[in-house]
Amino acid sequence: MGEVDIIGNQARSREGRGLSVRGGDSDKWITIQKNTFQNWINLQLHGSGLSVDNLQEDLCDGVKLCVLVASLQQKPSIGRVIRKPNNPHQYLENVTLALNAIAADNIRLVNIGSEDIVNGSLKLILGLIWHLILRYQIGKTKFPPKKLMLAWLKAVVPDCHITNFTSDWNDGVNLHAVIEYCQPGLCPEWRQLSRQNRLDNCRNAMMIAKDKFDIPLVVRPEDLASPHLDDLSGMTYLSYFMNVDSPGYTATLRNVNAVNTQGGRINDFTSSWNDGSHLCNLVKSLGQSPGALTPNNVDNIQSGIDCGRRLGVEPILSAKEMSDPEVEHLGIMAYAAYFTHLKPVKSLADKAIIDGNFSNVYVGQEKTFRLNIDDDVAAGDFRAEVIGPDSIPPVRLNWSGRTATGSFTPSEMGQHRLNVYCVNEPLASCPIPFKVSSDRSKVTFHPVDRCPVGVITELKVDTSSAGQGDIRVEVETPNGHSMNLPVVYRQGMYTANFTPAEVGDHRIFVNYDNEQIGGSPFVVKAFDPSKVNVFGLEGGSVGRALSFTADSQTAGEGELSVSVIHNGVTIPSQVIARQNGVHNVDFTPQGAGVYRVQMYYNNVEIRGSPYTLEIVDSSMVSVSGDGLSLVPVNKTASFNVQTRGAGGGNVSVDITSPSGKKVATKLVQKDEDDCVVEYTPTETGDYEVSISYYGELLRGSPFTCKVYDVGKVFVSEMPEFSVPGNAVTFDIDASRAGSGNIEIRVNQGRVACSVENKGNHQFKASFFPESSEPHIIEMTFNDTAVEDSPWTVNIIDPNSISVSGEGLDRVPINTESAFSIHTSDVNISSIDVLITAPNGDTVPCDLGSDSGGVLVAEYFPTVVGDHTIRVLCNDTEIADSPYIAKTYDTSAITVTELPDGYVAKPINFSIDVSRAGEGQLQIMVNNGNLPNDVEMEQSGVYKISFVPQEPGVQTVDISFNDEALPVSPLTCTAVDLSASIMELQTLQPVETQSTFLIKSAASDASVAVELMAPSGELVPANLVRQSDGDYKVEWTPNMAGRHSVDVLFAGQQIQGSPFFINVFDINKIRVDNFYNGGLEETAGFNVDCSQAGKADQSIWVVSPSGRNVPVDIQENRPAEYAVSYVPHEVGRHKVHLTYGAMEHPGSPFTQEIGEGALATAHGDGLYRGEEDKPATFFVEAGGITGEPTIQVDDYASVEDIRAISLQAEAVGSVEEAADMHISQSSVTRTSVTAVHSHYDEGDMMRQYQVDEAGNEIRDSRDKMYRRSDAVDGDSMRQYQVDEDGFEIEGGGDKMYRRSDAMDGDLRQYEIDEAGFEIEGGGDKMYRKSQVEDDVETTSMIVKMEEEGDLQAAVSSITAVRTSVVMVEGSPFHPRIVDARKVRVIGGWQHYMDSNERIHLVVGEEKHIPFETAEAGPGKLTAEVRGPSGSIVPCTVDDSYNGKSTVIFTPREEGHHNIHLNWSDHPLSGSAFSAFATGGFHDITKIILSGRGLKEATVREEAKFFIDGSQAGRGEPQVQLTGVRAEVNVITSPLGGGKYRCTYIPVIPGAYLLHITWNGRQVKGAPFKVNVIGAFYPNKVAVSGEGLKGGLLGRDLDIRIDTRKAGPGELTAFCSGPNKVAYCDLEDNRDGTFRLLVKAQEPGRHVLQVKYGGEHVLGSPFVFRVSAQPDASKVRVSGPGVEHGILATFQSRFIVETRGAGAGQLMVRIRGPKGAFQVEMYRDSQKDRTILCRFDPTETGLYIIHVKWSNVDVPGSPFQVHIVDTQLELEQVLQEQSYSSNTLPSSRSYSQWREEF
Repeated sequence: MGEVDIIGNQARSREGRGLSVRGGDSDKWITIQKNTFQNWINLQLHGSGLSVDNLQEDLCDGVKLCVLVASLQQKPSIGRVIRKPNNPHQYLENVTLALNAIAADNIRLVNIGSEDIVNGSLKLILGLIWHLILRYQIGKTKFPPKKLMLAWLKAVVPDCHITNFTSDWNDGVNLHAVIEYCQPGLCPEWRQLSRQNRLDNCRNAMMIAKDKFDIPLVVRPEDLASPHLDDLSGMTYLSYFMNVDSPGYTATLRNVNAVNTQGGRINDFTSSWNDGSHLCNLVKSLGQSPGALTPNNVDNIQSGIDCGRRLGVEPILSAKEMSDPEVEHLGIMAYAAYFTHLKPVKSLADKAIIDGNFSNVYVGQEKTFRLNIDDDVAAGDFRAEVIGPDSIPPVRLNWSGRTATGSFTPSEMGQHRLNVYCVNEPLASCPIPFKVSSDRSKVTFHPVDRCPVGVITELKVDTSSAGQGDIRVEVETPNGHSMNLPVVYRQGMYTANFTPAEVGDHRIFVNYDNEQIGGSPFVVKAFDPSKVNVFGLEGGSVGRALSFTADSQTAGEGELSVSVIHNGVTIPSQVIARQNGVHNVDFTPQGAGVYRVQMYYNNVEIRGSPYTLEIVDSSMVSVSGDGLSLVPVNKTASFNVQTRGAGGGNVSVDITSPSGKKVATKLVQKDEDDCVVEYTPTETGDYEVSISYYGELLRGSPFTCKVYDVGKVFVSEMPEFSVPGNAVTFDIDASRAGSGNIEIRVNQGRVACSVENKGNHQFKASFFPESSEPHIIEMTFNDTAVEDSPWTVNIIDPNSISVSGEGLDRVPINTESAFSIHTSDVNISSIDVLITAPNGDTVPCDLGSDSGGVLVAEYFPTVVGDHTIRVLCNDTEIADSPYIAKTYDTSAITVTELPDGYVAKPINFSIDVSRAGEGQLQIMVNNGNLPNDVEMEQSGVYKISFVPQEPGVQTVDISFNDEALPVSPLTCTAVDLSASIMELQTLQPVETQSTFLIKSAASDASVAVELMAPSGELVPANLVRQSDGDYKVEWTPNMAGRHSVDVLFAGQQIQGSPFFINVFDINKIRVDNFYNGGLEETAGFNVDCSQAGKADQSIWVVSPSGRNVPVDIQENRPAEYAVSYVPHEVGRHKVHLTYGAMEHPGSPFTQEIGEGALATAHGDGLYRGEEDKPATFFVEAGGITGEPTIQVDDYASVEDIRAISLQAEAVGSVEEAADMHISQSSVTRTSVTAVHSHYDEGDMMRQYQVDEAGNEIRDSRDKMYRRSDAVDGDSMRQYQVDEDGFEIEGGGDKMYRRSDAMDGDLRQYEIDEAGFEIEGGGDKMYRKSQVEDDVETTSMIVKMEEEGDLQAAVSSITAVRTSVVMVEGSPFHPRIVDARKVRVIGGWQHYMDSNERIHLVVGEEKHIPFETAEAGPGKLTAEVRGPSGSIVPCTVDDSYNGKSTVIFTPREEGHHNIHLNWSDHPLSGSAFSAFATGGFHDITKIILSGRGLKEATVREEAKFFIDGSQAGRGEPQVQLTGVRAEVNVITSPLGGGKYRCTYIPVIPGAYLLHITWNGRQVKGAPFKVNVIGAFYPNKVAVSGEGLKGGLLGRDLDIRIDTRKAGPGELTAFCSGPNKVAYCDLEDNRDGTFRLLVKAQEPGRHVLQVKYGGEHVLGSPFVFRVSAQPDASKVRVSGPGVEHGILATFQSRFIVETRGAGAGQLMVRIRGPKGAFQVEMYRDSQKDRTILCRFDPTETGLYIIHVKWSNVDVPGSPFQVHIVDTQLELEQVLQEQSYSSNTLPSSRSYSQWREEF
């Protein structure tokens, strides 16, 4: 520890300045300050690789000082620094550079020069560092930072009374307080800190600040705790709590905002406070009224300061200082912190809210409003007034609770104001100004919908019902011009004449008393019918619809009507309006001639109407001739054209060859109405002949003429021979012959011939010869014989050919085989033999003749299986062909090894003939003298079994197709196996070794012995070979019950095996429930042998004189006995018990027989009971006086033990009523018997917890305490002790004070070491038990024998030193059971059929297992009744602990009831319903369901269900096979003949699902299952500009990529606000798609893209479709597009684009000398109104172009004249009025100036 850490003898001033008392301490503050400043510097240098270890030396060269200054000023460098100076001159240069940078940042250094730093002047260096800390750490301020920092600390922790930065921080308590202020909960117990632990307090607080706030340890904890701590070090460290965004800064903001309820959130303590709004809102939140804010910030702040003074908060800064934009945060933060201790309140001006609408107030009509007031003011505090221009109408307030309804009726028009006062102070929302108007709602305007340009239209305004008023009508033209219309008044009706000069919407403004009436402005649509243009009105033809266009875009809005007249008759026509004023007019001419078309726009005939046009009738033109249908090639063709009655016109003909070439034509005019057309085709094919009249194609034109060439018809594959009945086929190629008709005749047409079209004008013809005569084929093409026609085909009869020989039957492989072919008149060269092996290969066959001329076929088979032999004559198979020859291979047969065996035991071996082919297998054992069994294990594999009858060699001969196998014969040896068991004891006690012998003649056979206990576990056995060849078995049983002994020789059971041994455990015999009668009264006890195993027992009783007393033994339950006898002597009787000839370990038992009058207990509650149900038993005092005590012990608690006093007559032997006191405890299996405890008053006591009424609280007496000696006897420390009085470890950690209480009760309060009460430690009241000196009691606790047994001990406790008398038979062992906890294993659903009944099958044994481990001691019993009421034999197998199985076999069909009980208590739900079905099998009743029967998806589980509950007994077999794979199907039984089948395919494709039941295929099987590949919608990529939206009428282009998504169906659906958009999905055939979306309306659209029925990634997509830009909807208005005077010209104008769709606005202005820059503004990106302005500098003509998406808007270009004088302006306006036929408005120019 350094010198600074030693606390010297030093006094301190009130400010904390240290006053040296002892020499040597005066410089310690310098050491602390030097360490602090050095730590601060190193923090700033962090990351630069530099550090300062010695202030005097490390800064002298200036390098680190320059880096420090650059880091503080956040600059990469402050100039050129000499990194490695090596002389004082360079030192000075670096230091000077640093000092200059400091001075440049307005830091004034006094008396600190470069030489001082270089020379290492410590105090001046410390002064320099302090200036840097002040400027960059604490902050730039004009006020003493110490004062501001102290002010903030006093405000945030006022309880600490901080006055300095030295001594007030030495003990660390105040630092804890500051940390708790910054983040509540970090140091909540700072007030309880000991100020003596100075260093620990400082260290803990500083570490918390570092961990939680990242505040560096610039001051060491030892220095902060030191009395030598200086101000500067303390200020440096604490400044980290007060900087901007520091913990203190954030906490102060948090607390200030919690108080500030009036204004918005305060986010800083600097410039946002300059205008005074924050301060005024803050004091207003605290109940002050600073008044409204003014433009003067100083006045606003001063008002807030004055309010703060009234609240007791004095300012730190002046109002002017707080309004300085450069104000430092610390002063405002400290000032604002003082307000956080005040509670926000409402001012009088905020204690009520006015609710009302003052927008429509009229003279003479009552107006109401509502006033809601706070709870802390009264209705009498409020009054209201309304002040008009010349009147003050009365205001009435009608109160209802805290709400008043105010009403008043104004009597004059004009501006009014409403004031509401609370205690004569106006509310914050007052005054409320509003205007009272006349009743403009009674003024009506007679609107005009449309009017033509240049025509006077009369406008009428009716004011007769509204009273007098000033009417003014103003018109605004579409280009923004405004004009006032002269108004004439006649009898309450005002009339104004309006003559529009331009097309478009004119807005009519009707003002009544300078305000617009309802509905104003009104819109009048002006139109100009002369601007309707007609296009496409030309001639046409009869019956063909004519269409032309009428364009009214520039004519204004209106309706177009059309009338078409021919020969005085009006022809029906249809006008269809398209977008942008374009109309389509359609009509169909009814006859040839001149038509007149009249057109009207808004019922005004347009310019040029009526129009005339001529119509022709091409239907009167006719054509004829072969030249239009079928002609040969290279020959002239012609046809005629008749035009009579068709009207004037020209005939034109255009003929195109198949190759696309134009064919020359010749037109020969015969007369005026008839002409001939000639042409010569040069190639085959279809010619297109187009004939038009008057430019219109004739009906049926173009015609198709087919040109053919018979020389291009080719016939091939015509056979020379055939056989009757077989088709004769040949090919015809007419692909180059052109179109035509082919005719084929066979034998003059007597034989039918069919033709198959192969495509591309190629055919296959065929016929069936019916006789052996030659057949003649003739063929023509378009009635012309085909080249080489006719053809002759000879017919041969194959029925004369036969085949025979051994080579057609069973043939061994690798051997030459042959057969003969017998022919008659058939040419041998026409015979052919084809042999195909099973694997599809062709087997070579040699044909030759034998000596008799018979044809012989020889072949050499090499593969096992069926060979197909086809014999053909002229490529036609003969009768009986094909033949099947079966080849086999005996060498492919495999036989397993024939093992040796035993006499009378089966010997098995297997033969595999699966690869040997088809044949006859023959097996003989011992030359056929010994029978054998053959069982097929699988296809081609057989299991052979025979049983030797005599020992010795056994011979097996095997042959295949009468050919012996190579391994035949097989031999083995049979051994005679017999054995006997000797010296086997059938009764044996546990834990006792037993032996027996095994004798056998088969000395070489292996011997094995298995001994199995009743639990199913194997018991170890030792097998010892004896010298005579016998075996000795040694074993020791360890549990009672029936054991089985299974002896095996060579793996086979010997005769009589298994053998059984009964093992008993005499220790499991329970003798209890003794009851003592008096002399000559019945006494007895119970003996329970149920757990001891089966053995013979013997019980006898011996009296005190040695005589045997007769006993009566009754078996109540199996192996449970009640023993009774009548004693004839008084005294101790001995009870002897033997079991299995062994005496019981507790035998003899003793019973004391008195002269009578003993306490007894009886009742079912002593022996059995059910969980959660009351158990009852009775205690008879038998004349004994005293209070019986009953104690029930169990592992689990007993909820309620209740003793009931019984009257004597209720029991019969109780003479008086007695209350029984009941206690309850919980003991373990290891608790001791008869524990005695001594109590000494004043030393030990047992406490019972009691309630306020003094009643004992249950279960509160389980602890015993010893009181230690304490002062005054009031306080005491308790030590918990055990029953023996020894102290329990950890039981004495509490001290208590006893309060005064009545009757020995005491209330204990837990206290600390100093005696102060611990909070929450006095909530219990105890009663000390009354224990006298030297009193002994006995608590009898009997050891638990077995879980589940509940013990009840009954005793009587008498007075001091009174002995305890046990009731005979006590302790009793009642068996507590709960039948609800017997549960069927696997659940009942596993055994149910479809009707929720237990499924049974007649003749089939039923097993139902139950879990009984939690049901308590007992036994499961069952009774099954059939449909006829008869009892079905039933057994319960409970050989396994905790498990019982009910087993029975139903004998008849129908309903069964199953009754189940556990220890005579029925199971929940018993009796259970069951139904037995017959043992039949009806496969048609199998029900299949589930999607997995038809389809599945790759790598996804598919499932289906099989319901065979109605099909009879059986099981399903399921197999799923495909071409490429076989899928494993898992079949899981659901119970009741139902099964669930699941499978997971991995390869897509088609599969066959085979389902069989008991080997028979179910109906519909096999099922076809389609497995599709897995699809992944999240891997579908959707992209394209179309997702961003677009314009109406343009397709949205979207690209979709599904290549990574697997197979699936792609769908797209797009919907707009009201209509569905068209979606066109184009498949690119490479896994990608192109989606074109065609929107039908503008607005928000939602696009859903799904793959495989699921949304793809990002779907649904949302985008917006905008309307097409419509420049005609853009409106331009404002003074900037009006003529004006240069000196006063206002160049602003507004462009309104609402309703014009999406587009781009472009404004260009050209003045007298060039273009001008245009400025455009709008409030937001969504605003459709744009303000434009330009700055003209000279007079002249300005042309303003306003375009919307490159289209001029209405009125554009605007021509604006800017002149010098008013006279020039009036001349311009007058010239304009002449051109528009309107008078100039005197208000037009000034009106715009006012609006802008």
